[in-house]
Amino acid sequence: MDKLDETVAPEVGETIEKGGKKYQEYFWVLGEMTEEKQGKYKCESYVMEEKIVSITSDLIGFTLTAPEGVLSDTTTAKVECSYQGPSAGTIVWTVNGEKVQSNSGDISTSGTSKDRTDGLTVNSLTLESTLKVVKCEYEISGNYDKKVSKEVLVTHAKLSTIEEITVYKSDDVQIDCDYTGSDTPKIVWYDMRDPEKPNPITSTDENDNAYIVKEEKDKAHQVKLHLTDLGYKAVPLACYIELTHSTRTELKYVNKQLTTLKRTGFAKELSKSIMSLPKTITLECAWGSSDVPASVVWRIDGDAPLIDTSKTKTVGYQMISTLEVTVEEGTDKTYSCIFKDKTEREAQSTTHLYGAALVIDRGREFYPTTDENTATCTLTSAGTATLAWVKDEQVVASSESQTVGEVENKAEITLTSLKMDPLLDGKYSCQVTAYGETFSTEIELAHTGVVIEGAPEVIVRNSVAITLTCKAASQAKIGKIRWDVNGNRIDRSKFENSDYVDFQMSSKLITNPVEDASKYGAKVLDYECVAATTAGLFKDYKEITVHALELSPLNVVALEPSWQLTCTVISDIKPKFIVIKKGDEEKKKWTDAEFTLRAGEDSDEETGPKPGEAGYVVDTGKFTFRHDGNDFFMKLEDSTYKDAGTYTCQLIYADETKSEATSTVIVRTALSPQPAIFYTEKATVELTCVIYTTEDPEFGKWYYNNKNVGNNMKIKDFMHKTTYEVEDPELADAGNYKCEFGFADDKNPSYTINLQFAKLEMITERSLTLQRGGSLELKATIYSSNLKGYNMIWYFNGEEVSVAKGFTPTSKKQGEGYEVTLKNPAIDSTLAGEYHVEFTADKYPVKLISEKVSVVVIGSASETVNVNNFGGAITLTCEYQGGVQPTSVSWSYKDDPVETNKWTVKEGEFKNNAQKSTIEATSMTVAESGEYDCVFQVAQISITTTNVVTVRTISISKSGTQYITSNTWDVSIIVGSVEPPKNIFTNRGEDRIYPQFTKEKDGDTRTYTFTLKYNNKKRAGSDDGTYVFEAVYKDGVTIKTDELKIIARSALTEETKIKKNYGQCDRGE
Repeated sequence: MDKLDETVAPEVGETIEKGGKKYQEYFWVLGEMTEEKQGKYKCESYVMEEKIVSITSDLIGFTLTAPEGVLSDTTTAKVECSYQGPSAGTIVWTVNGEKVQSNSGDISTSGTSKDRTDGLTVNSLTLESTLKVVKCEYEISGNYDKKVSKEVLVTHAKLSTIEEITVYKSDDVQIDCDYTGSDTPKIVWYDMRDPEKPNPITSTDENDNAYIVKEEKDKAHQVKLHLTDLGYKAVPLACYIELTHSTRTELKYVNKQLTTLKRTGFAKELSKSIMSLPKTITLECAWGSSDVPASVVWRIDGDAPLIDTSKTKTVGYQMISTLEVTVEEGTDKTYSCIFKDKTEREAQSTTHLYGAALVIDRGREFYPTTDENTATCTLTSAGTATLAWVKDEQVVASSESQTVGEVENKAEITLTSLKMDPLLDGKYSCQVTAYGETFSTEIELAHTGVVIEGAPEVIVRNSVAITLTCKAASQAKIGKIRWDVNGNRIDRSKFENSDYVDFQMSSKLITNPVEDASKYGAKVLDYECVAATTAGLFKDYKEITVHALELSPLNVVALEPSWQLTCTVISDIKPKFIVIKKGDEEKKKWTDAEFTLRAGEDSDEETGPKPGEAGYVVDTGKFTFRHDGNDFFMKLEDSTYKDAGTYTCQLIYADETKSEATSTVIVRTALSPQPAIFYTEKATVELTCVIYTTEDPEFGKWYYNNKNVGNNMKIKDFMHKTTYEVEDPELADAGNYKCEFGFADDKNPSYTINLQFAKLEMITERSLTLQRGGSLELKATIYSSNLKGYNMIWYFNGEEVSVAKGFTPTSKKQGEGYEVTLKNPAIDSTLAGEYHVEFTADKYPVKLISEKVSVVVIGSASETVNVNNFGGAITLTCEYQGGVQPTSVSWSYKDDPVETNKWTVKEGEFKNNAQKSTIEATSMTVAESGEYDCVFQVAQISITTTNVVTVRTISISKSGTQYITSNTWDVSIIVGSVEPPKNIFTNRGEDRIYPQFTKEKDGDTRTYTFTLKYNNKKRAGSDDGTYVFEAVYKDGVTIKTDELKIIARSALTEETKIKKNYGQCDRGE
């Protein structure tokens, strides 16, 4: 096959057998149709190189588009066909086979013959009309002899409009798809969740989640789609309305109406009201939405929570929010969860939360008596509820043995026992029903009796043991009897129970109420006998009031310098005095529980020799006294052996009777002149411990890392001293060194010294003078046996240095320690001051501070000063700034000292950390331009300021008023400067003119000459005026000449003109 002599190999198709002959199929794939591929194609077939067939064919490419159908809700409908391809000469429209006249006003066309759009307006459509077939047919021009066409179904119909649907707070929805017209449509709803395979909804069973209901009336056709159990995922739906031509069934049109069903609303709302006992409850609400809700907030009584503890999560298409609420008895609040979705729809669910207290007053616990055997259940809440007694899951009703009653105007119910009835024993529940929920509390009742012999109330004044007897009787078997005091179980060894015989059991308790009062910290003791039966626990009580005191501890061996005695008053009778004595010496007396200092008054801390050192004086400790309720305290700080002895606490009553208790105190305190954490340089060090005592210690030992390393002791009077020398230590020898003094009773005092080796040394000179902009470097060394949690911090004028100001601290290992460095590459005067470094450690706390380095920063106020001069007097200035006075100041020009016969030099005075120097001259020349250096000398540092002087001068060869009487006149402008001016300007009065200059140069002098010539063409007087000449330089500096006034008086003046003008006067005459 070829086109334009281009041969293209075919692809082999099927072998076809027809009429007893076999035919081989060949085909060519040309790909996407383009204009270039149009034309004539020839197919030739050969057998044994003999051509047996040749076929020529024209390939035409075109595009013809039109809608499958047009539904109009008016009496007209417009049908459009679009054609692209070879030139189409004509188009023929037909309606139901009848040709429409080409000149009809209902036909429209646009575009070219190769790319055009044609339209036909179909009229007279009514609801009585059936489907019309509208055909557009194009005849392709040229030799193709080809016609192409499209057929479109057109009718008059009314359709429902189905838009996007969002269902709010509902779980079912109905969507209607309507068609009204003469044709009978096929209406089908589709589930479009798989767009490739739409799923038709055909069920009519109302129990299905999705079903349809069809209705037809006259020309109206309706299919209602019902959906339930929607969930919250968006569901795409489509209603297909299919129309088929009555006679040409191959002509069909499907109108597709697409929609998306979305659902939103509360998936779980809060209960309208809630009542709860005190506890933590969780409120939960959930919002479902095809679009995830944007936010959820909680409100308490309309306000946001002070601390939002809500938790929100998204599960599928639901946002679930919970809020934990602590319910208290008096809670009376509203809680609201408020959801807002992306469409700004906002909804809230609110509950009223009531706290409640449910309490049962057990009455007399149903002892064997008919008096006051009433249990009362009381509900306290701002909400409303009903109460009932429940036993064995049945509501209790009144009977001969017990009655149930309600208390008028109160949320209370009662349960009263009328007689002993073991059948009524068991668990009773007081049940509350509120807002659809229930809660309850229980009691267990049994008809039994428990009693403690003797008077119910007893007063005990002496510390002696007493016997209490308890008897219990119950038809429900008594398993055991126990004793409690003030809610605390009494040890089983203190009481003995009898056997259970004839429904009875007894128990005897032997106890000391004073000891119990001291143990439990109470002066009134409630002893409780508790009988445990198969029906529950039953009790009787005896109240014992104790009037006594206790001093604790009774015996003290003080191994630390601080110890304390506590005198506890256990009495309902208020004593007149409370006194603490040492032997016969009164140390403290309180009156009516208000203390008055008698002895051991506070004293200021003394300084002087330390323990073990010469001149150290052993004195008594420092007494302090205080009271807290019934407890009266005596505390000794810095106690010594002189504080040992017998201490007595007395209660003295108004009737002069006394109660007292004593305590024996022995003081053994190990001391050291060295602190508990002792830092020193790494060198031989002697550690010391002493003890002052009238006793005789058996040894004075030293331990290091819990190993004995020494044992020695020296005695002088009451001082016992032991020492240990750590010789030529290494850093590893740091640690805990403990001294211990041994006594026969093994109550040995000790003192631990945590020995650490460290040294911080500043190796930089203590005073530095730096030039501003110069580099600062400070160095120090540190070694320490304790580097756990350490810090090395540099300080400037007492504040930590800031990296923001260019400081960089570094450290590097050096021997056993580190070298630390502080650098700043460019220091200025704001950083002058005192610097030091500090070493601190968190473990075994310490702060080592290095020596201070004083840094002085010097410099000039300005390194370079630009000075312009126009040949007159000049003053050059330089200023030194710094905390050190300069030793000298000098001025130079081109590396040589300035000439004193020209310049007046003033060195200036050093004052307020500054010194200003000047040089002055009365005049300058261009040749004296250049750099003038001012140098302040400070030790080896030179502080230089350079004054860059630029001298420029300008003058004119003539001055004042110039009268011109000749035909030619000139003036010269002489400019002196190293660099040439950028421009020379001439100003005449207010005007700037631009005359021609002739220019000459001699060294740094440039001469610009301005010439005026007068003749018949240019007469004198036209240039008259006041002139000023300017020289402008690139740096913006401008210098000007003095004013020059020009008046021309020559033979060729304006007089000729005056004569012609009959007597007019010239200017100036």
